[in-house]
Amino acid sequence: MTENPSRARHSVLGIASFAISLAAGVLLISLLALTWPAITGRDEVIDRQFLASLLFSGWSLVLIALTLGVVGLFAKGRRRLFSILGSVLAGIPALILGASFLVPTTDESDWDRSRWDLPDALHYVARWTDAGWVFEHPDARGEVLGEMFVPVDQPVQLEFDSAEGREFSIPDFGFKRELGTREFPFFWFKATALGSYEILHRRSGIGAEFELAGYVHVVE
Repeated sequence: MTENPSRARHSVLGIASFAISLAAGVLLISLLALTWPAITGRDEVIDRQFLASLLFSGWSLVLIALTLGVVGLFAKGRRRLFSILGSVLAGIPALILGASFLVPTTDESDWDRSRWDLPDALHYVARWTDAGWVFEHPDARGEVLGEMFVPVDQPVQLEFDSAEGREFSIPDFGFKRELGTREFPFFWFKATALGSYEILHRRSGIGAEFELAGYVHVVE
């Protein structure tokens, strides 16, 4: 005697897949909300270990939900609605993750060649010391504590020597970087208006506040 499909129970694995996929979705959306200010460059970068733990938890839940959903699809005598929903909800981020590996990226040699995109740029070096930020100028000023002097309408290349565990920002130029986390320690800008612009910095991590570290003086 065959059980009436309309009266069959939902698959337990399907229900679990659906519930876990919802939890994974909430976690990944929360992760995006937390990191969006950093992605858009409008706010601070969250702690990297915290970010890594959230990312690992989210993708672990996605894989678990996808596995349970697929297994639930083949459960005999059980309704497959929740298995389908769970598989779809978990499959979408899994496909996005897989597609991201197919996107061509720029290798280190390409970054090195891009240093010459602005051959007329003046080269400055920013170095963190116990006294604060020291900026090495390409002219007779040499090393200056807490101040950069750059000519107006002149391309500038700013190189970061070493300051791992700190974040550096020039808000008026739309620049902010967590130092020591990228292989490309350069920033280009061209100031088009005379004036003095704040340089901010802070220690990386949750709860740390940006502090005034100096000024960029745009001069004739």
